[in-house]
Amino acid sequence: MIFSPDYALKWECVEAMAHCGLTGEPIPVEIANYVSAADYAASKDSPAKTWWDCQPYHPATSRALKIDRAQEGGVYALAPFRLWHDGTRHLILAAYPCPRILGPIDMDCTGIETVFAWNPVTDEAFALGDETPGLFGNTHGETVFRSPLEFFQSWAIERAKFFVSWAVTKGRDWQHVADTDACPGSLAIGPIDRIQWTHLPREFEARGIDPTELNRAIIRQANLPRAYSTNKRAAA
Repeated sequence: MIFSPDYALKWECVEAMAHCGLTGEPIPVEIANYVSAADYAASKDSPAKTWWDCQPYHPATSRALKIDRAQEGGVYALAPFRLWHDGTRHLILAAYPCPRILGPIDMDCTGIETVFAWNPVTDEAFALGDETPGLFGNTHGETVFRSPLEFFQSWAIERAKFFVSWAVTKGRDWQHVADTDACPGSLAIGPIDRIQWTHLPREFEARGIDPTELNRAIIRQANLPRAYSTNKRAAA
């Protein structure tokens, strides 16, 4: 069996290992190393593993997001969100990007980049394990959110829309398309003037943020040249 670098997912590597076991062929070193590294990464304590170990589809997440799991696309919409108790309070964790559940299915949490921790009572959020102010989520999107509730609701709604479209076209020419995270943009966490804004698209929508204040912060961070004049009086 020839190893292909297209084996991007752990389950494909495991399948290849099983094939080698049945045929007696040696397991390619690349596959064995990939699976070993993936298992090690999945076993380490991390924000992604914390999210992975939480209970999915808790009724509290549906209530907080005001999304009914029973409605069409509800299960897919709520997949990134899980209930977590940090020892003193309940928070809702959201994984970005959310592991795929339509196919090919992600069997572990190693692809998660950011885990949001959200208190729906106060509508405050932070990135689990990262206290640095910044933009978290899909920073290539054209929308920046300030309110975690609006961000998470928009994210869930976009996921529901995608699932409905996916279900309609399933079985036809779009069946081979893998699912998408559908995150509509990023969430601004922390003081506006301490967030790095210069890497965003040239134009983007700011929701819940004063554009004038934000543009001032962007100009200050851009470190543009500034001109000034001095009026010197002739020495008497």
